[in-house]
Amino acid sequence: MSIIRADIYRIVRGKGLYITLAVFVFIMILQVVGGMNMNAGVDSSALDMLEFDFSDFDFDDPNPGAFDISELFRAPTGREAVVRAAGGTSNIMYILLPLVVFIGVTDFTSGSAKNVLAGGVSRGSYYFSKLLLSCIVCAALLIVYFVFSTIAATLWSGFGGAFDGEYLLGVAQIFLAQLLLCLAGACAANFFVFLMRSGGFTGVFIAFLLVPAVLILGLSFISRRFEQLFEYELASNMAAAAGISSMTFGEITKMLLVGLCYIVISVAGGYAVFKRAEIK
Repeated sequence: MSIIRADIYRIVRGKGLYITLAVFVFIMILQVVGGMNMNAGVDSSALDMLEFDFSDFDFDDPNPGAFDISELFRAPTGREAVVRAAGGTSNIMYILLPLVVFIGVTDFTSGSAKNVLAGGVSRGSYYFSKLLLSCIVCAALLIVYFVFSTIAATLWSGFGGAFDGEYLLGVAQIFLAQLLLCLAGACAANFFVFLMRSGGFTGVFIAFLLVPAVLILGLSFISRRFEQLFEYELASNMAAAAGISSMTFGEITKMLLVGLCYIVISVAGGYAVFKRAEIK
């Protein structure tokens, strides 16, 4: 707890936290006002958009029927905001990135990690304190993401429906699924912190978020069978969780198991690496 308190005190006193939160709020406002999903990731939906045949679409038709392109840019109501925001939850990983740098990487680059360990703190206590704080921050960002998006959309476009049990159940299903996946992302970030223990963590973690999805997307142009690999990619699962109400029990189970696998491998791998690492 002393390590966590010290990290929180250091983060709150720095400017980085407030700059990061300002960017976070700006992204959410753009989603509400612009009606667009500001998702920094790549998923299988990109294939569907690339394959859409716009030559058959009449942009001058005042009654385009089932497909209305204006719906892509319509600001969501408060009731719709959760699903819209949930589609871009992978943004939280990029917002979490500088905060994880403050939590973990700075200790290694400044030498304070060596001093703390030399002061009698075990490596297990040190590792899991950093992991716990990263997960707490990630969960807090997800809560802010959902709540602020809903409030902002309601103020902009109205709530647009009933605030009832059905709505709350739907929000809870999305939130809990995405919480697990976001915590998986936080655990993965913590793994790379203790693997790299340097400023190179940033580039490696961004590559972890982007490169697999880009490779799968490229392979999917060769054969659509490769598109199934998106089911094992973290950011794509985050986006998929927004539609959990329409998923089968098997699809939900698979999605959650993928998240649990990321957590177990990241936590165990990070601790194994740190336990044997030479701290300078």
